[in-house]
Amino acid sequence: MPVILNKQISNRELSILRFLYRVRGATNLQIVRGLGLKNTVTSEKNMFKPLNKLIKENLLDYQFVKPSDRKFFFLSEEGFEFMKRYLDVKPFHKGSGYGDDFGDFPYKLQKPPAIQAKHYLLQVDSIIEIEAVKKLELLLSGHFKVDWRDNRYISTRFDLKITDKKVIHGELKPDMELTISLYNEEGVLKDTYYYLIEVDTGTERKVKLLNKLESYKLYFEYLQTENRNLPKGILFVGDKKEHQFGLDSRWASLTEVFGETLASYGMKVNLYYETMDNLQNMIKREISFSSETPKVLQEISKHVLSNPSFSGNSMFYFTKKTAGYDGFMPSTIAEASNGSRIMYCYVRVDGYETLGWYELRNFLKFFETERTLNERYGRIKKIIPVVYYFNKPGPMLHPDFFKHSPHLQLNEMIYFDCSNKCWYTTNMEKANGLPLPR
Repeated sequence: MPVILNKQISNRELSILRFLYRVRGATNLQIVRGLGLKNTVTSEKNMFKPLNKLIKENLLDYQFVKPSDRKFFFLSEEGFEFMKRYLDVKPFHKGSGYGDDFGDFPYKLQKPPAIQAKHYLLQVDSIIEIEAVKKLELLLSGHFKVDWRDNRYISTRFDLKITDKKVIHGELKPDMELTISLYNEEGVLKDTYYYLIEVDTGTERKVKLLNKLESYKLYFEYLQTENRNLPKGILFVGDKKEHQFGLDSRWASLTEVFGETLASYGMKVNLYYETMDNLQNMIKREISFSSETPKVLQEISKHVLSNPSFSGNSMFYFTKKTAGYDGFMPSTIAEASNGSRIMYCYVRVDGYETLGWYELRNFLKFFETERTLNERYGRIKKIIPVVYYFNKPGPMLHPDFFKHSPHLQLNEMIYFDCSNKCWYTTNMEKANGLPLPR
């Protein structure tokens, strides 16, 4: 057994210390999962031996998670100093929080908060799910990189200048930040996106949610004044058991508050909600989003053209360049035998997210204005949304969300399951495809 800094530490024990240094604290089962071991009763039992040894060595401490008798392990102050020396964390180094770029923090910022154990354990579960996706990087030839950091690195205070005499002092404290970097075949960086994560136990009521998202609004205004990038999304992550029967209700509350505070950013920042069991799949979808979307639209276009009765434009992209639209809206414009037209607008909505719905509403505002100016659009009698997805969409936003769109036919909405290439009606009954006019 190697001797490290005058202590006999096995490789397994060192892995435990390193894991707990990064995540700050975890239960036995979380440590088993975090080290990539099989999630079995035997693995949990075997983990107690190195944990108890590290406790005897005064490198670990623990507390009980109420109301259960589960132990929650974290570095003791001695263990914390031991790991800082082992990892060679430089004094006063701020660090980025990514990878091994650790900052030099006092122990009080390392020790997990006792009064928020439930919330914190959910955060550790989120980290474990993200780390599982990170392990796929090697399997996929390095076309992407995923990383995260906790709120010690991303909590920020900022001054938003309103006028020469008025400055708003703001503070933002997300739980975590997730970053996804995408690379081309040559290994050259194409894009980097970041997401601010809020671990959700479902206990925050509307007033607290309003205050939280008001802070986000101020922060986004600050980012824009500083010419800094906005996050791609705000991701709320909850426990599956907590929301087994109330997820739709929770989503309704969040989207209502989002609309009251951040509607002006609805086209720029996505609001997501994922339960822990779906978090890995959500990250994978975000990684493949830019490459999968064109393939799906090409598939739909082929399907439309395969219909012998179709007449019109199988796939027209409303963009700044093609139509003066400040956004992106793929559409099929079908012409009936009497000369009237139906437009099918394609929006991607995966699970619980808002961006596709805000894109649709933004386009409808553009369309209603253009319809009076452009004869081609004037012949379009109704608009039918087509929601395409890889993960079955959650509930649509409140119907009043589209109340100023007289040509929108929500009752005729169509769904397309991209994975299985299946079409569905508004009531999620199987369909043969788009109900093209004749």
